[in-house]
Amino acid sequence: MRGIVDRIEGELAVCEVKESAGEKKEEREYREIPLAEFDVRPREGDCFVYECGRARVDREETARRKDRIQERFAKLRKR
Repeated sequence: MRGIVDRIEGELAVCEVKESAGEKKEEREYREIPLAEFDVRPREGDCFVYECGRARVDREETARRKDRIQERFAKLRKR
């Protein structure tokens, strides 16, 4: 399962997760994941991969996602 940390509430990370529901369709939902299950303390907006009861923060995907968002905002400002 892959996801993005939406916010931190106490000892929980509230995350938007997506799971494959077959045939290229993805279901999105929110789940609370204990911070203790992360390899490092996550921050809001961090992308992660969750497998076997552990969440690994994906710094490369987080950076790519933030770059794409910044590019979109830059294009909007030019309008």
